[in-house]
Amino acid sequence: MIFLADIAFALELTALVLGTALLIFVNKEECSCKQLGKIVAYFTIVASILAMLCTSYYSIRYWEEGVFDSTRVMMEKQVGN
Repeated sequence: MIFLADIAFALELTALVLGTALLIFVNKEECSCKQLGKIVAYFTIVASILAMLCTSYYSIRYWEEGVFDSTRVMMEKQVGN
């Protein structure tokens, strides 16, 4: 379960970096779709920050509940008990 949170956080961090890179690229280049690029970049940045906050909140919450202490919970879900 902890690895799922790590993977989600890594993907969200990647989206944040790509959104920032797009924003920097759009501001440097002169193109006809500059406004659209800015909208997409800001949307990506805001969405990735919100997703990172959500992932962090639930990861801490599950950690406090002891879900990450053992793999027993995942094994029970796979077996169906």
